[in-house]
Amino acid sequence: MKQWILRHLKWWIAGKELHEKNALIALLKEELHDAKEFAFESGLDAARNGPHTLFVHEDSDLDGLEGDVPLCHFYFYSDSGDSSVGIPARHYWALSDDQTGTELERILKQLHQKEADLKQQKSAMRDLEIQVKNANADADMYANAWQRELAAFDGTIRNKRHHIDAMVCTTRELVLKLRTAKAEINANSFNFVQHLNRQKAFSENTFGPGLRTSMVIDHIIKELIEIEAAPRDITEWTDLILLALDGAWRTGATPEQIGEALTQKLSRNEQRTWPNWRSADPDKAIEHTKEAN
Repeated sequence: MKQWILRHLKWWIAGKELHEKNALIALLKEELHDAKEFAFESGLDAARNGPHTLFVHEDSDLDGLEGDVPLCHFYFYSDSGDSSVGIPARHYWALSDDQTGTELERILKQLHQKEADLKQQKSAMRDLEIQVKNANADADMYANAWQRELAAFDGTIRNKRHHIDAMVCTTRELVLKLRTAKAEINANSFNFVQHLNRQKAFSENTFGPGLRTSMVIDHIIKELIEIEAAPRDITEWTDLILLALDGAWRTGATPEQIGEALTQKLSRNEQRTWPNWRSADPDKAIEHTKEAN
């Protein structure tokens, strides 16, 4: 009897130990799982936190964007929302406020510059519209004055001559004002400096920075061949103009300096002596007469 009790007591102790051991193993597995979950979430948060940079892969089809210049900076954002007003929690990637050194920064600068240019053009156009409106009002006023003077003309031209002479002079001034205003409107429709800034940004990004004289000349030669084949095609002449301007800004000159150089060159040509084009060979260049030292 005693041996039976001792044997069953040993079995009970062994069973209890096994049960406790299994419970301890289960507890350790649960804690290990929680530790893994915590480590995963911590690692994920660490990966999400901080600024991130997006590059375009070198095998991408987005020409001109692949390379060492990043496309944009971004970060992970969490918003707990507000359930009281029906706004759910959100987790998403957002653009950083600081886009220094990215393609997005360059694009935004160009957009802001274009916006500023448009505002300036609109302001200038409003001023010119006011000038034209005032000139038209003056024209109506002087036209009515002409009608009154002519309607009252009684054949004695001597009495009306000074009125007519005055109105003729005033009308000429008015025509000159209208022509000047129209010329300013036409000139305002194309801004040379803005065009050169836009062309430089495109060319530098597409064809690269620097002098690149041989590249520009090679392209000019090809365009000259196309012009020779289609001399009345304005687009071919435009290609040549753009290439000439491309070579000009690559010398380091600013758009304002290029415009000034064009003006000075034309003025200089106007002051030179040229042979009669009627007696010159139409297929050869006409050069100015060399001045004696």
